[in-house]
Amino acid sequence: MLCAGCFAIALGAAPVLTGLTPVIEHIAGASRSTIDLNLSLAALQRPLSLLSGLAAALMALGFALLLMRRRLLRRQPPATGVTWDCGYAAPSPRMQYTPSSFGQPLLDPFTPLLNRRLFARIPKALFPASSSLSTGTADLFQQKLFVPFLRSLGRCMDLLRWIQTGRVQIYILYIIIALVGVLLWSVTE
Repeated sequence: MLCAGCFAIALGAAPVLTGLTPVIEHIAGASRSTIDLNLSLAALQRPLSLLSGLAAALMALGFALLLMRRRLLRRQPPATGVTWDCGYAAPSPRMQYTPSSFGQPLLDPFTPLLNRRLFARIPKALFPASSSLSTGTADLFQQKLFVPFLRSLGRCMDLLRWIQTGRVQIYILYIIIALVGVLLWSVTE
């Protein structure tokens, strides 16, 4: 529906613009003699007409290609096959592509900045029992900025732990003290 609406807007821009000219003039409160709206709309109408025609031609071409494809492939059954097996047709769930394998070409130039670690058990025999490879990238902002800041904030809050007594009466007293303080502060200003 959205796609059809976008195509309708593209194809109907020029005629709609022509039809909206009197409405725009009425809303603007001007007549044709006092405003150059028609000139500016006429300047827009030509490129919009060209774009509308081009959009219609592209849609017709796409529809023609779709019909031609269907006609050519009408008698052939659809072919099925594996999408990606890298020459090995029986992979196990452990043998899969992970985000590390897709991101490696992008991460390699930034290895000194990212502090990437590689953990590998490289096979030593011709038919090894097991091997593994894993990579890890430490979050520098978390390790160097957030964790130290939050630890020091936690130590500061530990100094105020004596305020938390667990008694409701004391908490109500804190609220009353805070309200009186706010009232005194608002009266002094």
